[in-house]
Amino acid sequence: MNFNPGSKVYMGILVRVIALMFIVGVAAVDAQNNRSTQKGLDALPDGEVKNLPEKGKRWALIIGINKYEKSKSISPLIGAENDALALKGALKDYAGFPENQIVLMTTGTQDDSLKPTRGNILTQLSRITDKVGEDGLFLFAFSGHGISTPDGQAFLLPSDADMIPRLFYLVDSAVAVKRIQDYINDSHIKQVIVLLDACRNVPRQGAKGNDATPMTEGFKFNQLNKDVKVAVTMYATAPGKFAWEHMATKRGYFMEAVVNGLSGEAADKKTGDITLGSLIDYVGNTVQSNTAREDSQQVPFFDTSGNSQRLVIAKTKVSFKVPFSIRTYPLTVDAKVIIRSQGKTIREGTSVDGELTADLDHGTYEVEVSASKYKTEKKQISVSVSGKTVETFTLAQRTGSIVVYLADTISPDDKNLRVFLDGNQKSFTKVANTLVLSDIDEGDHRLRVDHPNIMESFREATISLKGGEERAYSVPAKPPVPTPSPGSSLGAFSLNANVSSARVVIRSEGKVLREGEIQKNEFHTNLPSGTYDVEVMADKHKPKPWKKQITIEQGRSLSEAVVLTSEVGSIVVDLDTIAPGDKGLQILLDGRRVNFTKRADNRVELTDIEEGTHQLRVEHPSAIPVSEKVDLQGGGVMNYHLYLKPATTAAPTPTTGTLAIGVNVPTARVVIKSKTSGFHGERVATTDLRFELPPGTYDVEVIADKYRVWKQTVLINLGDVKTLPVALEPDVVQVTIKGPANASIYLDKSLKGTITSTGELVLADIIPGNHTIEAKLSGFKDSRVEKNFTANEALNIKLTAIVADASPWSERFESLEYWDAPRSWSLGWNGHKNVVISGTEVGLEKRSYYGNFELEFNINIIKGKQAAWVVRATDTRSYYLFVLEKSKERAKLYEYTSKDGELSPRRSLGDFSGELPDQLHVLVTATGKDIRTDLDLPDGRQLLGVFSGAQDLPIGRIGFRAFADGEQFVVLDLQCRPRN
Repeated sequence: MNFNPGSKVYMGILVRVIALMFIVGVAAVDAQNNRSTQKGLDALPDGEVKNLPEKGKRWALIIGINKYEKSKSISPLIGAENDALALKGALKDYAGFPENQIVLMTTGTQDDSLKPTRGNILTQLSRITDKVGEDGLFLFAFSGHGISTPDGQAFLLPSDADMIPRLFYLVDSAVAVKRIQDYINDSHIKQVIVLLDACRNVPRQGAKGNDATPMTEGFKFNQLNKDVKVAVTMYATAPGKFAWEHMATKRGYFMEAVVNGLSGEAADKKTGDITLGSLIDYVGNTVQSNTAREDSQQVPFFDTSGNSQRLVIAKTKVSFKVPFSIRTYPLTVDAKVIIRSQGKTIREGTSVDGELTADLDHGTYEVEVSASKYKTEKKQISVSVSGKTVETFTLAQRTGSIVVYLADTISPDDKNLRVFLDGNQKSFTKVANTLVLSDIDEGDHRLRVDHPNIMESFREATISLKGGEERAYSVPAKPPVPTPSPGSSLGAFSLNANVSSARVVIRSEGKVLREGEIQKNEFHTNLPSGTYDVEVMADKHKPKPWKKQITIEQGRSLSEAVVLTSEVGSIVVDLDTIAPGDKGLQILLDGRRVNFTKRADNRVELTDIEEGTHQLRVEHPSAIPVSEKVDLQGGGVMNYHLYLKPATTAAPTPTTGTLAIGVNVPTARVVIKSKTSGFHGERVATTDLRFELPPGTYDVEVIADKYRVWKQTVLINLGDVKTLPVALEPDVVQVTIKGPANASIYLDKSLKGTITSTGELVLADIIPGNHTIEAKLSGFKDSRVEKNFTANEALNIKLTAIVADASPWSERFESLEYWDAPRSWSLGWNGHKNVVISGTEVGLEKRSYYGNFELEFNINIIKGKQAAWVVRATDTRSYYLFVLEKSKERAKLYEYTSKDGELSPRRSLGDFSGELPDQLHVLVTATGKDIRTDLDLPDGRQLLGVFSGAQDLPIGRIGFRAFADGEQFVVLDLQCRPRN
């Protein structure tokens, strides 16, 4: 607070103290009256409060002050009004206070009688305390500045307070704590709630506290007034210490914790009860934790005289959430998990070590699991208390790899070697004379390997690839063709094959003439002229054999290439947590146990498996056997990850069936009737309901006030576990909004549509209760109405037009007092009166709203190439933005429209080519929907561009901003004049 440090009056302690003696909701009172033994109230200590006033006898006066308009020495606050509004909602929703018995006084109200001036506060205090009665409950809440003076007096500062350094003036302009006591004591109210949130900014240096400040002592009603029966006090901070505001939420840390605790954070998860003790624990722990990084950690303390800690003070909805785990495999892959309900995403996250757990309500959900290089998996899951709590997703790879084996005579480092996949050159990893192409999408691919020494018939092939598969392709070199010696009667024959172990047989007229093996993929021989039959064969390869008839000519050379295809492949199995050396492990292929080779990471390999379809099965005594169908191609390697789930023990033979019911309304009644024996039972849906029922047919009926009756007939068989998620539908009302055409209508901050040309918008299916209706229309002030809708009705909305200031003005920038200027702006450059514009935050002139106007100013760009100005701004998020881009010999003009902070694509309005001075004189003329921009140049006035789409924002303010970070420009000699 900006008090005079030399004043004797204000040398006392400034302290923010919140005193809260708390609240009992109507639901909690009913619970105590009807089922007190369940709350343990039959054995409470002497003097403990067991009952609080009924709903109709609860009254509250809540005050929130952000601005002190009369005094510039009292610093403004950011969260006092927010705290007051939040407290009102908590009292109404969870503590049973009737809305018409909660009086809210804030500096933002339009009702002059509810502005928090000293006179209005005392008037409302007198009026309400007269109505409460001796057997009622009164809550007084103040959120604003407070002060205590050296002579022991404590004061709350109303909105019209003025910090004049005279003690008697302070007594006359502020609200004395003692005066509040007088009103309450004079009314003989026996149950008093006082909530003080005072001195919310950091006090001046040197302020210190003691153990008994005037503010603290002033509200100890249990000591000062013997008629007060309930005295429970919660302080936001220790006397003399600071209490902090949460800048992100614009709330006080203490009040934020109180409201959150009442809203359910401090509730018992099974009953929904919020006791005074649970609220104290929650508020204390939360405030300390959330203020741990402040200059001085805020530590609340509490006075609970009266033995009321176990008293139920509020009631919230009971949660029926079930912890549900999504398990993803492989465990090492970070999988993205999305859980949706009725098309809406309710949880999104990444699995950690293969698992993500979410607390879900009863019902059906769609779960989507995805990961890079894996196929997306989707499943429907059903969640219930007694049902399945884990769902497993095994992700299949959508990519594989291709391994290209090169002949020894071809080097992977040869610059002439290039690899193409589907027509595009592909990079590869080199391993010896092997090329590895990784992360290839599954499907058919066209592979081409180019090198002068590769046989043309081997350069291109079609590879069919499956996800997780590794396919091999061999590329042989051209065989050297021996040249017969001059004059020889023989001819030369060469053969190249992709399998070095293959055998070659050459026959002439059915007799074997030559026989040998392929050595390093090659075979050479010299033969007399004639015709021969050639066969090439290899174990586990086809065709069996390869055959061809050749003709040898004297003195000439002939070469042939042979491609043999493997008939066997390999299967690699990842066993997850089962060790390959475990004696209990068995791997069966087509029903027969097979041997395997151990590999790293609990993987095993089954080799020399014939191509075709096989049934793979893995068994272990501790797990449920897993089977997988395997389609294997010759020469291929198939990778499988098999997860063995723990074996379950046999369940005992059931004698009944189970019916579990989850209801979205905790106060609903659930009635079970047997078709054969009639009424079976009735319970209130305050806990997870489970009925153990003999086999038979039952009628289930769920009833709750203001909700439609839900009915269903179920058949229970022996051992059944059936879950009924019950979503009661409230009765709805229809509201017709009447007002000006094209106004946007928001219900509880959600856009519902615009008023039609007939002047109406119908909102159907409105849940009965309190709602906020807002109307917005360009050129008009926003309208906001809070109303309790109980039946079909019409609501008239009136909008007030924004009044334009018709007076002209000029600006020489001697100060920025007439501007809402960002901190990035500065005054003066090169010794002149001007303003330096930097930063993308918008700064607006405070005085005038214009529809049609003439605007002139000089600009000088000092960093970057752009300057930008704003016209017809509704606020700093909605406006027309003009950007001038300048070089020495060219200027271009662009326009953007900003709506709710989102910029439209830019429009190019025009440009000018020619020599330009460093300082430009800009003229902007707005008439109706046209906004024209001219430049005054040495050779005369030059039109730069006209924007003809300015009809959405008919009126507004004028301002400036930089278009991009790092840009700066100077504005000077600005004039603005209205036009008819």
